[in-house]
Amino acid sequence: ISLSPCFRDGQSGKLTVDDYGAKTGKSPGMMRQLNINGPLYVGGMKEIALHTNRQYMRGFVGCISHFTLSTDYHISLVDDATDGKNINTCGTK
Repeated sequence: ISLSPCFRDGQSGKLTVDDYGAKTGKSPGMMRQLNINGPLYVGGMKEIALHTNRQYMRGFVGCISHFTLSTDYHISLVDDATDGKNINTCGTK
């Protein structure tokens, strides 16, 4: 899986995965940003179908190599992680 740059501007967002084309969407309600008071979880989940009432049958499989917040806050997912399981470095194409 290859993710092209993902964008969010206020409530609108865009995500492109491999050759499936871009998906755009808009978050509901009035919220325009992500506010969290604890760690941000990025990754997969065991038994995702069970935990999501079968809304999702499988989670993310692939590599996230670059993660940026607020256009200028770059995060090294491996170096900056507080915990991790089954973490491998991303391969090169």
